[in-house]
Amino acid sequence: MGEEALGGKHLLEYWAVVRRRRHVVYLAVAAATLLALVGSFLATPLYRATVTLEIERQNPEILTFRDVKSVDYAWSAYTDFYQTQYRILASDAVARRTAERLGLPNHPAFAAGESRRGLLARLLSLLPSRAGRTERDPVELAAARLLAGLEVSPIRNSTLVAVSWVSPDPALAARVANGVVDAFVQFNIESKYTTSDQATEFLVNQIGTLKKEIDGYEARLQRYGESKGIVTIDDASNITMKALSDISQRRTEAQGTLAQKEAAYKALLSSPPGALPEVLHSDLISRLKQEYAGYEAEYSEKSRRFKDDWPGMQTLRSKLDQARDRLDLETREIAREVVLSAEADYRRALEEVRNLDALVSRQQGAAQTLKRDAVEFANLQSEVRKKRETLNALITRQSEMALSTRLKDLDATSSNVRVVDRARAPAAPFRPNKRLNLALGLLLGLTLGIGAAFFLDYLDSTISAPS
Repeated sequence: MGEEALGGKHLLEYWAVVRRRRHVVYLAVAAATLLALVGSFLATPLYRATVTLEIERQNPEILTFRDVKSVDYAWSAYTDFYQTQYRILASDAVARRTAERLGLPNHPAFAAGESRRGLLARLLSLLPSRAGRTERDPVELAAARLLAGLEVSPIRNSTLVAVSWVSPDPALAARVANGVVDAFVQFNIESKYTTSDQATEFLVNQIGTLKKEIDGYEARLQRYGESKGIVTIDDASNITMKALSDISQRRTEAQGTLAQKEAAYKALLSSPPGALPEVLHSDLISRLKQEYAGYEAEYSEKSRRFKDDWPGMQTLRSKLDQARDRLDLETREIAREVVLSAEADYRRALEEVRNLDALVSRQQGAAQTLKRDAVEFANLQSEVRKKRETLNALITRQSEMALSTRLKDLDATSSNVRVVDRARAPAAPFRPNKRLNLALGLLLGLTLGIGAAFFLDYLDSTISAPS
C-alpha cells in the first residue's frame, strides 16, 4: 500500500511539473502544429494515378499448336514468372518506350526538372575539366524521371498488379501510368514475336542446310545403288532369294534323278545280258530266237532218222550254230547299247548335279554379297528417310511459326496481359496528407513540450539546490 501511494505521488509530481510548465508545452504544441500546417500548405501536391493489370502465365488459346515460349506449370516457376514481369514493368526498356511514345522529353513537367538544374549545370560547365563531359540523352533522362515516380504493387492472392505513377499534374500522372502499361503490353507482344521471328529465321537456315544434306545423301544412294545393281532392297532381295530357291529346288530334283540313274546303271551292270528287258522285248531277238528254235526242232527231228555225219545233218548243225551265235551276238550288242545309254544318262545326271552345285554356290555368294551391300544401302535409305522426316517436321513448324507471326496484329488479344482498370486523373492529391501531418505535428509538439517542461524543471531544481 505504501508503494502504491508512492507511485501515485510520483505521478502527481509529474503532473504538477507539466502544469507549472504548461506555457512551454502550449508553445511547443503550437509551434509544431503551425510548422506542420505551413509545410502541408507549402508542399507541392502530388497525385497518384493507378492502372490495374491482370497478368496470366499462359496466353489465350488462339492457336492449336504450342508457341515458341512454353509455360512451365511447376509451382516453383510461379514466383519467378511474376517477379520477372514486375521487373520488366519497372525496367529501363519499358520506361524508354513510354517516354518516346508520349514525347516526355519535350513535356514541360520533365523539362522543368532539367531547368531547375540548368543553372548549376551551366556553372559547372564553365569549370575546366580534364575529361570532356557528354550530354545525356533526353529520352534517358525522361525515362529515369519516369522510373523515379513509378510504383509496381502486386495485389495479394490474385494475378492483379497495381501500376502507379506520381506527379504534381493529375492528368500527366494518369497519362504516364497508362503509357507505361501500354508499353509493357507491347513489349511483351514484341518480345514473344521477336523470339518467333528468330526461331523462324533459324528454321529457314536449318531447312536449307537439311535440304543440301538430303540432296547429297540421295546422290550418294543413287550412285551406290547403280554400282551394286540395287534398285530397291526388297525387290533385289526377293529376286536373289527366289533365284537361290529355284536353283536349290532344281538341284534337289537333279540329285533324285542322279540317284535313279545310278541305281539303274549299276543294276544293268550286275544283270545277265539276256535278262535285260530291252533284250527280252526286242523284235530282232524274238525273230532270232524263233529262227534258232526252228533249226533246233528240225535238227532234233532229223537226228532220229539220220546220223550226225550225214551231210544234211552237218549242214543243219552248222545253221543251228550260226543261229545261236547270232542270237548271242545280238543279245550282247543290245545289252551293251542299253548299258552305254544308262551310263550316259548317269553321267549327264551327275554333270547336272555338279553344275547345279556350282550355281547354288555362286547364288549363295551373290546373296551374301547382296546382304552386305543391302546393309549399306539400307543405312543410306534410313539416313535419307530420317532427314526427310526432320525436314517435314521443320517445314510444318515453319508454317506454324509464320501463322503465329501474322497474329501480331491481334495485339492485346494475343497477349497474356490484360488491362482491368485504366488510370484516370485523380481528383485529390494523396500527398501531402494534411490531417496526418497535423496529427503528427500535435504529437511531436506535445512530446517536445513535455520534454522541455521536465528539462526546465530539472534546471530550476538544480539551481535552487543549496549545494
